[in-house]
Amino acid sequence: MPAEAKDVAFHVLGPAAILVDGRQVELQGKRSRGLLAALLLHEGRVVPSAELITLIWDGDAPKTAANQLQIAVHRLRTALSAAGLDGRLGTRDGGYALDLPEDARVDLHDFRELSATAAARAAAGDWAAARDTGRAALALWKGPAWDGLGAAGPRRAAEAERLTAVELTRAAELVGGDRAALAELRALVAEHPYHQRFWYLLILALALRGRSAEALEAHLAARELHQRDLGTALGPELAALERAILRGEPHAAFDAVRAWTFGAAAPASPGGLPADLRDFTGRAAEGDHIAAILRANPRHRDPAVVVIAGLGGIGKTTFAVRLAHRHAGLFPDGCLFVDLRGFDDVPKDTHAVMGDLLHALGVTGQAVPADPDARLGVYRSVMAGRRVLLVLDNAASEAQVRPLLPVHAASAALVTSRRLLAGLDGAFVVELDVLSPPEAIGLLTGIHRGGGRIAAPAALDRIADLTGRHPLALRILGSRTARMTGGDLATVLARLADEGARLDELSAGAGQVRQSIGFSYGDLGEDAARLLRLAALLPTPRFGVEAAAGLLGTDLLDAEAVLDELADAQLLRPVDHGTRYLMHDLVRLFARERADDEDDPADIRAALDRAFGLLLALAHHADDALGYRYYPTPPPPARTPRPHPESIAAVRADPVAWFEAERELLSAAVGLAAPATAWRLLTTMVNFLDLHAYSHDAIVLIRTALDRADGDEARAALHLALARTARSLGRTDRAVRAAGLARRLYLRLGDDIRAGSATCQFAENLRVLGRPAAAYTAYEHAFALLTPHLADRTAVAQTGWCHKELAVLRLYTRGPAEALESFAEGHPFMVRAGDRGGEARTLGGQGLMNLRLGELREGIAQTEAAAVLLAEAGDRVEEIFVRVELAEAYQRDGRPDEALVAIERAVADTRALRLNGRITTALCTQGRILAAHGRTETAIGLFEEALGLVGEHQPVSRALVLVELAEAHLARGAHALARDYAEGAGAAERIGVDVPGLRARIDAASGSS
Repeated sequence: MPAEAKDVAFHVLGPAAILVDGRQVELQGKRSRGLLAALLLHEGRVVPSAELITLIWDGDAPKTAANQLQIAVHRLRTALSAAGLDGRLGTRDGGYALDLPEDARVDLHDFRELSATAAARAAAGDWAAARDTGRAALALWKGPAWDGLGAAGPRRAAEAERLTAVELTRAAELVGGDRAALAELRALVAEHPYHQRFWYLLILALALRGRSAEALEAHLAARELHQRDLGTALGPELAALERAILRGEPHAAFDAVRAWTFGAAAPASPGGLPADLRDFTGRAAEGDHIAAILRANPRHRDPAVVVIAGLGGIGKTTFAVRLAHRHAGLFPDGCLFVDLRGFDDVPKDTHAVMGDLLHALGVTGQAVPADPDARLGVYRSVMAGRRVLLVLDNAASEAQVRPLLPVHAASAALVTSRRLLAGLDGAFVVELDVLSPPEAIGLLTGIHRGGGRIAAPAALDRIADLTGRHPLALRILGSRTARMTGGDLATVLARLADEGARLDELSAGAGQVRQSIGFSYGDLGEDAARLLRLAALLPTPRFGVEAAAGLLGTDLLDAEAVLDELADAQLLRPVDHGTRYLMHDLVRLFARERADDEDDPADIRAALDRAFGLLLALAHHADDALGYRYYPTPPPPARTPRPHPESIAAVRADPVAWFEAERELLSAAVGLAAPATAWRLLTTMVNFLDLHAYSHDAIVLIRTALDRADGDEARAALHLALARTARSLGRTDRAVRAAGLARRLYLRLGDDIRAGSATCQFAENLRVLGRPAAAYTAYEHAFALLTPHLADRTAVAQTGWCHKELAVLRLYTRGPAEALESFAEGHPFMVRAGDRGGEARTLGGQGLMNLRLGELREGIAQTEAAAVLLAEAGDRVEEIFVRVELAEAYQRDGRPDEALVAIERAVADTRALRLNGRITTALCTQGRILAAHGRTETAIGLFEEALGLVGEHQPVSRALVLVELAEAHLARGAHALARDYAEGAGAAERIGVDVPGLRARIDAASGSS
């Protein structure tokens, strides 16, 4: 391994690159550079694969994007390893994270630090230092930033930062007496013709050189350009500069340059700002986003308007005030703050507010007209000459705000509201959510530190959890507990744990969470208020439009309108790209209180039954669209409600995404819905849960449903589900009993098809228990039950699965040739049934058997085709297994690079899904391939990791890993270690591994050495 690098730098201001001790590390391929840039953009954070694909291709990803991403990951890891940075690119939770060394430098960070230093030195009057530091910052740019990313957002934001630094540096050159090069300023104006400050610097530079006529000609050119292209006049700065040149006093323009470039302290704000909170915590990402909008504002035609929306008490006002204080220097004519009291009984009148603002701006007495239209005209005229920041707090509506918005292009407005105010054209909307867990703990710690006593971390975590990380609730509870001893704090936390009393506890004087939510609730229409109450009674805080329609008993369009009202009031938060809605825990408690007071229990039960009925109908569509029919889901009851066609189409288009989004609600409904609905909800999920390795969740849900089951049909369906799930968890004895009971119940019900499926499950578990003869007999019985019903699609699919499972039995007892026959026999049944998962597995089984039989090319082709089908079917678990086999096949076929990429992807996916049952196989395969590449030490590490994951109750699997370790140590000449591992590997002989031969080879090698 290369020596640890002494000096490591990462570049994103130009082509993404890694430099070690001043030398650039070779990084192959554009996508590898794009991957490096995307990971540096989210430095240290896990970036999901889907997000990486979006950043690199920006919505234009090819079908092979996932594979290209894996290749890029492999190449970047290779480059990092060559640079002495092995292990820095990690795989976690379905994504990747780049862990930079502590002393590593990133040129973007250096640029920002130098730019900030330049601004600070200019503000102190040290123009030469500002110039030199600004030049040093700009010298770091070697080309467009974030080169390699397809996503335009990061590139635009970085370019805005660069232009600000250019503006600062050129201005420093002028103020410091350097007289910037005219050619460079002309180039800037040509490249950015609507950037008025670049025009300002060019015109001023010409005037300072005594070329006043040229300066005035440039001013005229700028004016005509803006009038022709944008339909706007030049700003007051350029008008004042023209007057100064005409007077022969260009040096007077330096005052304006100092003010707008270097963030000189703004004059006292006419309307004043409330004090900034010293313990303000969080909102960094939102703050950066709004800061970029405010900084970029002078380059746009219209003033920037930012709506900061959120639930009552979420911290909108404190956030807006923090932003205004931090960016006051961008607005030399001041900052104005107005509380519009939008949710009081009588909001402030816009006409009166306009008068207050005019007074604050120095317009008094009769100069403030009483007539509304005349007052509006005066207000706009006064604001047209001012570069101000307006903070319009607690706005009720667009109509209240719209007349107050600033006019000057270099002005801006921050508007806070409990509504989105979507009718404000051109406004940027930033919705505030609850604080993140670290932010919530940070806020509580700051409050407690002020009280002289910081509670234990566990107590802080509990406070954050019970308040739902709601800022007002955190402040209330933090203030109450800041001086409490452990016993008193435990008492308060115990009271908070009682949901019925929690809102009573979250009050401090006038600041009450219940009151804050109540203001928004009281402003709702009747249907919106009713939906809020009913949705709060669902077992989870997240739900979709169909559930809302069921609760209300209306159609989809009416439900969407009501949801929009609740979302606009910030009482629900749209999630999952607007397809579902999330209710905060404290809002749920409030709404449940209102439901207890306002709704009849019978009406509540009927509403929940409608919602769960629609959910069941959609779940049946999702299960059918999965194309995976291993579990024969019972048909829906005759009176199942019919969802809206658009909902059905959306579910069938992406059933996996629907199940993932609704899994929490479906699972919770198993314990809350009426018993006749609950067990059916569970059975619609079985195939999805099996397909995506949720077996532990499934077995808990099956037990819950069994406890509530009523009737043989329910018990039969649930025991059949239990048979499959228990086997996947290694609980074979339990699986055999469940399959046998399901078989007897279905025979009693006269359902031969599902009795045949249960018999097939019974046979498979007998094979696992080491009873092959009994298993063969059971398969014969299963086929006998299924064959008369092959006109039924369910029987066709189950016949295909029986052949597939029989193939596994034949492999272990009669060899791969007979197993190939059964896989081939099962494949047409899967195709006929439309079972894509089964089709892929039987095709993949044929490929794997051909590989074992030495038919390498045919086996690879079939296995590759199966991997594609499995990916399309969403069968990630089986896809991983197939890709592991493919990696080894590529290695045998002399394709080592493809083998490495395939196995790295398989191992990464196995880790992401936490498939401990599959990870050992994947790790051992990766180890064998790396060993073949001469990386024996790394391979041994993988084998040792695999050994640690195999339990003592898995003797054959453990023996296979010991064989790998023995072979690896034999290859490196460590004969004693090799012998130790081989001695414990005897159980591998059960499946044909020549362990005695391995031991003999070790002894022979030891003797010859």
